[in-house]
Amino acid sequence: MNCETPIEKQIEESIHLMRYLHQNTSIFKFIANQLVRAFQRGNKVLLFGNGSSAANAEHFTDELIGRLRHDCATLAVIVLTANTARLTTIANDFGYDTVF
Repeated sequence: MNCETPIEKQIEESIHLMRYLHQNTSIFKFIANQLVRAFQRGNKVLLFGNGSSAANAEHFTDELIGRLRHDCATLAVIVLTANTARLTTIANDFGYDTVF
């Protein structure tokens, strides 16, 4: 069985994704505004993910902590999936439903 997707299909999927993102910019603006308001109120933002999404959450957190390529204050962001030792210990001892 061939697991590779033809390049034309990958490009078509990418175009479809870009169109979807373009048509739904209001969702991203809403989320961005919620984040800004949370930071303005002095709240912390908690991020998490599963699998590669956990890595994305860590990367996004690092960008916010790393001042978003600008010389500004560090933001209060915590990624819940960053401590894999803690996550797997709790999951092993008590079950994955108790991790968060």
